[in-house]
Amino acid sequence: MRPQNSLVTRLSLQAMDLEDFYTSNTSDRFMIMTAESNRDKPLMEIVFETNPLDKVADSKLQVSIQDYIVDLHIPLFLRLGEFFGQEKQVDLHAFERAAMLQLEAMKKLSHSNYQTKKVFIYNNNNNNKK
Repeated sequence: MRPQNSLVTRLSLQAMDLEDFYTSNTSDRFMIMTAESNRDKPLMEIVFETNPLDKVADSKLQVSIQDYIVDLHIPLFLRLGEFFGQEKQVDLHAFERAAMLQLEAMKKLSHSNYQTKKVFIYNNNNNNKK
């Protein structure tokens, strides 16, 4: 039985297959697949435990990865590289300057609103009764 302040979290990936439908004239469409000998076990399992029962540490992380097969299809990776490539340089400093100007404007607006607000306190107690 686990203590009250103990926690176990398990995450597992049973299988992962990646098929190539782009490359023509390929003998095998599968680029990533679980090895046949490990089909009954999860491909990957992660277990995180706080206050483990064996008391070897305050927390424990266990990662198990089974064998899998990777078949690299060069034409597909070349095409994916073009997709994720950047066409032109973007000046991120312009975004940063615009964000800073917007922040300054918001600060000024909130400061001016704070200074012009008046607070009225209404006292409903009738202490002047005789």
